[in-house]
Amino acid sequence: MNQDLDNYLIDKYPYIFRDRYASMRETAMCWGFACGDGWFDLIDVLCELCTRYLETRPELAKEFFAVQVKEKFGTLRFYVSKGTDYLFALAEAAEDLSEYVCEECGAPGTICRPNGHWIQCRCPEHGGPPLKPLVPPSVRVAIDQWGDEYVDLHPGPHADPKSLADLETYLQRRPEMRPLIPVFARAYETFPGVAWLLQAILQILGLTGTLKDHPDFALEIRDVRGDPVFEISGTIDDELRGTFDFYSAFLKRWREKNL
Repeated sequence: MNQDLDNYLIDKYPYIFRDRYASMRETAMCWGFACGDGWFDLIDVLCELCTRYLETRPELAKEFFAVQVKEKFGTLRFYVSKGTDYLFALAEAAEDLSEYVCEECGAPGTICRPNGHWIQCRCPEHGGPPLKPLVPPSVRVAIDQWGDEYVDLHPGPHADPKSLADLETYLQRRPEMRPLIPVFARAYETFPGVAWLLQAILQILGLTGTLKDHPDFALEIRDVRGDPVFEISGTIDDELRGTFDFYSAFLKRWREKNL
């Protein structure tokens, strides 16, 4: 990450990055932010939410700081000294979403090998493959980690039998995804500028199985002054709160900067 952005994060979050210039014998933060500029907003939004949470927990704040921030296997890693389920969920949501955000510029990206060797997240402009088109209200979601197999979660009235069969097979394995399909299909049409991010979030939820242990989970995506905001209900724990708080905050940030 370039020095100006590095300095900005250190100045804005002095307690989180208190070890930025400590010895390499003490911390890996001595190497700085070992990732591209495109993930600056992921890190900034994550730190904003961590700071807000820690403001009411001064004892925890004294012990919470970044140990290392880097790219690994094409995605962000944000390691901290100590935390709670909520804080760890924030970091994990940022890490998961980095798989869809170009590390170079922050545009929609794909995990690939742009140089033939290292796994990285890149947009087409920075060596990534062409992005698969998204045509609302279709909700195409990868069912494997590398995006080689897809299922259409909203096939429409003229879908071919194979699409419907694939959908039913997928939903038998991931029944918790069924109520999310109409919610995301509506959101794609309401917020077309961030449809790619919404698709990424839906894909993450399916691949990680985040909701499988929450049978009464319910989700709505509200329009709050033009921003998509996730409203969750049911039996909600700190992990789910952290996950969806991060998604709402990052969607708002991306819209502010790019739309």
